[in-house]
Order: sequence, then structure tokens, then C-alpha cells
Amino acid sequence: MRSFEELTMHVTARQAAEAYGLKPDRRGMVRCIFHLDKEPSMKVDERFYCFGCGRTGDAIDLTAQLFGSDLREAAEKLAEDFGLTGLEYVPDKRKKSEQKADSEKIASQDEIWNRKLEFYKDILLLQRRLLCHFKEYYAPKTIDEKWDDRFSLALDKMPVVEYRLDILFFGTEKEQKGLIQEMERRDGD
Repeated sequence: MRSFEELTMHVTARQAAEAYGLKPDRRGMVRCIFHLDKEPSMKVDERFYCFGCGRTGDAIDLTAQLFGSDLREAAEKLAEDFGLTGLEYVPDKRKKSEQKADSEKIASQDEIWNRKLEFYKDILLLQRRLLCHFKEYYAPKTIDEKWDDRFSLALDKMPVVEYRLDILFFGTEKEQKGLIQEMERRDGD
């Protein structure tokens, strides 16, 4: 085998994904490894493509991302793991595409972060609107009236939601990332 291109003719992105622990469903869909994915959005077949973040590539690109290696190391790992002998690194289009991929990866990570930040801002703004509605609509009309659970919920949760919104809109990036990680951990539990 003389090049990366020959390797990808023998190993598909789906085969690499399955060999390294990803479990595609019957449609070839898995949770994307490039962004937080609650539902499968990445199709693995000859190549892979994520419908959520737009990342695409071949078995070598997928392996490099999974193991945090460069493309040459990923190609060597695939060749070894799939029993393909005689792989030699032959400089080809990959050299320039590696540099381009690295700069796109950085830009992509920034884009993913910005999308995630906007997503959580939107969620919290919706929660705030709902809580404001509960607070106004379900407020007791008289002193003797029993409090509705939704009114109590609004009084209880509103300070938390507003505190989180303050961080996401006005906090430092470190504070924002910390808050989002905390919120994601709670969602996962």
C-alpha cells in the first residue's frame, strides 16, 4: 500500500468507527464525536458526515480525531489494526490538507463553542419567559388563596435562571464554559 488514498479504499469510515467502539444504528448513524450530540447526527459509511456540525472525512480523519493523533499516525494505526501491510507514507495532497484541516478545526471549535453558548442563552431566555408567565398568571389573587405550584416554581427558579443568564451574557469565557459544563452534567444525570 503506497498512500493514504489506497488505505481508504480498503477501510471505510464505518469499519473504523465500529472497530474503535462506535456503534452505528441500522441507518449508519452515530452520535457525533465533534460536538455534544444527544441524538445521532453523524452518518458513517465510506466516509462520515455530521448533519449537525458539518464535519466530514474518511476513515483516517475519523481515526485521527478519535485518538488525538495526526493523519500519519492514524493511517499507520488503521493499517496495523486492519492487517494491511506495506503502508508507506507517501507525501500527497494530505500535507496541505492537514494544515488546512488544522486551521478549520480551530475555526470549527470556535464555531461550535459559539453555537453552544447561543443555544444555552436561548434555552435560559425561554425558561425565564415561562417563569415570568407563571409568576404573573398563577399569582394568588387574594391573601387567603392557596399558592399554585407553578407560581411557587417561578419564585424558586427565577433567581437561578437570571444568575445563569448574567453569566452567559456578561461573564468571562471561563465562567461561561464552567456554567455550561455544569448544566450539561445535570442534563446527563
